[in-house]
Amino acid sequence: MDQTRNASDLLSVYEVLNETRGELYVGTTWRLNDLNDFSHMTPPKAVRHWQPGDRLRFRTIEYGLPQADAGDFIERYRTSDLVKAWKVLTDGQPA
Repeated sequence: MDQTRNASDLLSVYEVLNETRGELYVGTTWRLNDLNDFSHMTPPKAVRHWQPGDRLRFRTIEYGLPQADAGDFIERYRTSDLVKAWKVLTDGQPA
């Protein structure tokens, strides 16, 4: 089995915490780097109800994840004790 990976096959998993609403969005991306990038993109469907005045925090939680593993990673993270205090939103679409 060929273990080499093309950089374009690797994703980052990020979270955006909405402190105002008590919600946490977890998504994948090839290109987002920070909250400014997230704020300037079309919002993922799961968070289109968020408002411009909501207090947001952005954090990358995993780098270089193979695209095939992203769904499983997000599901494990979504159900982990790390985020149990938040309503976790996902939509499974790379940004």
